[in-house]
Amino acid sequence: MVFVSDEEEQSSRDFTSTNAGLLDFINWYGNQRPSVFLASIINLPAPESLCNNSPHSSHIGQRYLDATNIFGGIVVDICAEDWATGVQEAATQATPHEEWELTFTPIEETLIIFVDSVEMNDLDWAYNFLSNSVEFLVIPPEGAHVEIGYVIDHGPGDDDDSAGDDDDSSSP
Repeated sequence: MVFVSDEEEQSSRDFTSTNAGLLDFINWYGNQRPSVFLASIINLPAPESLCNNSPHSSHIGQRYLDATNIFGGIVVDICAEDWATGVQEAATQATPHEEWELTFTPIEETLIIFVDSVEMNDLDWAYNFLSNSVEFLVIPPEGAHVEIGYVIDHGPGDDDDSAGDDDDSSSP
């Protein structure tokens, strides 16, 4: 879901403009699907705003901002000259991933992947050491929660410094 507004959210029927109303929306939206995403293109508070004139407090989308942050979504200043980067980031969150680049180099035999808390079959994915990414041969279903776990390969040298030195030997 993407919100675009140049004023504060003003629900009054289903989700009141109170903190409790915001929590009602968060709980409702969070229960709509196994995985949800929010993005907001809104007026931001003066210190963060890119607008030439600071927006009046009634025009700041604080409730949109709060909800988007709770879901770990993307927030774009409505006064930004180009929304493309934010919209692209929002679209990426909603697009199935055929591969996922890893942050660190794994010890390959320790790689494990879970889809909605169920271990994914090793035949359904492959590790590509050239791109340091997991490639999904079977793409997880839309809205699935995917977790990739592994032990980091620190390469040659001391793995844990248990010997108090800079190498892997067991002698001091």
